[in-house]
Amino acid sequence: MQVPTLILSWPERKDDFDCASYVASLIPGAEIVELPGAAWTEEDALSSAKEIRRFVGVERRPTELDTILSTVLFTDIVDSTQKQASLGDHRWKQLIERHHIMVREALERWRGVEIDTAGDGFYASFDGPARAIRCAQDACRRVRDLGIQIRAGVHTGECELINEKVGGIAVSIGARSRRWRVLQRYWFRRP
Repeated sequence: MQVPTLILSWPERKDDFDCASYVASLIPGAEIVELPGAAWTEEDALSSAKEIRRFVGVERRPTELDTILSTVLFTDIVDSTQKQASLGDHRWKQLIERHHIMVREALERWRGVEIDTAGDGFYASFDGPARAIRCAQDACRRVRDLGIQIRAGVHTGECELINEKVGGIAVSIGARSRRWRVLQRYWFRRP
């Protein structure tokens, strides 16, 4: 016989394994696997099926998920375009630098991880929503001294890991949630 051969043995007695080993020795390249149990329980059948799948090369790959549960925080300055136009580029740059320092201090205090900045906005992740909410409140308080307001959006969800950064639909929802706050504020103030 010149084909790959797998011999499964459930040794109820020592002689059973010796017999299976002898048969394997007669077949060049035969592989023998000793399985626990008695070959007639459901669990034993599953373990034998697993060995057969491995042997023939159709072993199931373990599911690899590149996702994590994360809370994302997005911030941006309210009416930033008007503020920038009134200050001019040089003073706006100075304001943004001070804003970034204050938001980073809040991120550090609440153990947030800065993912990205874009203009006047921050994108950060947290290991839970409580810290993200506290960080957003803290950042809002800090920047008031600069004469500006920021809006923040927080969302918790299953995030994809993309180039070691969190991304996916949960992040998109978090980014949009800054706008919802403005809409909610308008909606609830209406008579």
